[in-house]
Amino acid sequence: MISESSRGEAGVGWESSRPAWASEGVVPITNQARTWKAPAIGSVKINFDGAIVNDGRAAVGIVVRDFRGCVLASCIEQFRYFYDVDHVEALDAIRASSMAKDLGFSLVVFEDDSLSVINSINAVACR
Repeated sequence: MISESSRGEAGVGWESSRPAWASEGVVPITNQARTWKAPAIGSVKINFDGAIVNDGRAAVGIVVRDFRGCVLASCIEQFRYFYDVDHVEALDAIRASSMAKDLGFSLVVFEDDSLSVINSINAVACR
């Protein structure tokens, strides 16, 4: 398992589905270019990200791509009563890991924009 952090990459390549809060003016703010880096041939990359709206609603999104950038799977979920983005990102990491296992992927690169979550994943994976 390899995990990496990439600030600002979220939802690139998703089909036409948009989270309900997207229509409420919640947009990612970044000044960095969004560039997707392909995983090695024979592996997949799972990008995941989470967000919180001021009223405590949270949404998480996951997209799985192969080395050509083809979307193999994706999902979004909404939750209530979350007020800490690190908890949402951690939940999303667990969902992404479960998705990889359920779909039978063994060579996986996980990517998220939360450095604290990525560091935690790497700390556990490297024991």
